[in-house]
Amino acid sequence: MAGSRLELERPWLGDILCRQTQARQWLFRKWNRGDFDDVITGQVEAYMKTHQVPNLSIAITKGDRLVFEQGYPPPFGSDVRFRVASISKTLTATAIMTLVEAGSLDLNRAVFGDGAVLGTTYGTKPYSARVRAITVRHLLHHIGGGWGYPYPGGVDVDPMFDGSTSGMAHPQLITHVLDTIPLRVDPGTRYWYSNFGYCLLGRVIEAVSGRPYDQYVKEAVLQPCGITRMEIGGNTLADRKPNEAVYYRHSGLSPTWENDPYALEVRRMDAHGGWLACPTDLLRFMIRVDRQDEVADLLTRGSVNAMFTGSDPQPEYGLGWMLTHVRAPVIMGGGPVSLLTSVAHNATMAGTLGVMESQILGDAACAILINTRPATDFDAAGLQGLVHGILGKVAKWPDYDLFFCGYP
Repeated sequence: MAGSRLELERPWLGDILCRQTQARQWLFRKWNRGDFDDVITGQVEAYMKTHQVPNLSIAITKGDRLVFEQGYPPPFGSDVRFRVASISKTLTATAIMTLVEAGSLDLNRAVFGDGAVLGTTYGTKPYSARVRAITVRHLLHHIGGGWGYPYPGGVDVDPMFDGSTSGMAHPQLITHVLDTIPLRVDPGTRYWYSNFGYCLLGRVIEAVSGRPYDQYVKEAVLQPCGITRMEIGGNTLADRKPNEAVYYRHSGLSPTWENDPYALEVRRMDAHGGWLACPTDLLRFMIRVDRQDEVADLLTRGSVNAMFTGSDPQPEYGLGWMLTHVRAPVIMGGGPVSLLTSVAHNATMAGTLGVMESQILGDAACAILINTRPATDFDAAGLQGLVHGILGKVAKWPDYDLFFCGYP
């Protein structure tokens, strides 16, 4: 980043530039409120009022520069940590790709069976041909053949949210699923979103790296991004971590266990939904896997391209990332082409809603987290609309970078 060499050689210069950056942010907001600050705050406050949201935190980058961070309503801090639910899958997928780049893992390697990544560690019965056919790539794409939802007829539930598995640790849960829940189709043929599949990927990371899942992700993914505040969350209110938000059941949802934020097995969710983060740290991670040039990515371009490529059964879900494409005509002849316009992941579970999105064409990214799951925005479509509304209406972007001085 420009100026970083001088900052290292002359520490006093870094302090001056940091102060200048924060001053420029304040001045920009004062001079251009109609173009920037009010555009964001007005839309955020409207969303919170419409959906009865207690607290919301947002961060925005432009060109890999942090240009906005704010908690609502003030003085709610922008550094408060939230459960990020399924945004955790992006971290797991990135960690898998670091093992692939190190030559320790092949995406096409089988997960279960003799010679497979997890071997025959789990289960008490012989594996079916379908189970032995599951690969790491299948699990990343949610095309492992089942263990997700919805199934035809709705006869199954995601094992990670099945009340009958409450209290089971990973080994017991995986054995239970392998022994009692058959796969519905051949792996690679159908897309069924599976939290359990990402639970298995967490165990793959542990088996290959020889370290606990969260430790490996911190060392291989988070620390290189300069992120030190992220960790796996706890289950109950008594397990609440320092500087973590309090979660609320939305008034529009029935008071049942599946809508209770503190009845969840969050620690067991680790690889598919267990992480805590603030939006700023999510974007510290996002700018290191976004194919932009301002800040070097953690992975090679080939690995990032692989993560941002969908499967035949579901072209709009890559390796741990939700993808958005548009069809564009080819000017010099030939048929239309599919252009990747954004990569994202949402977060939806009891007490939590969130979105992290990077717009490829606009070179802007946004992360928003809230501490309830509104009955009026149950699947985060409105929150995604808020992201698009904000990024689409900023007419003038500031040129400072709050990441430069380690802020916040």
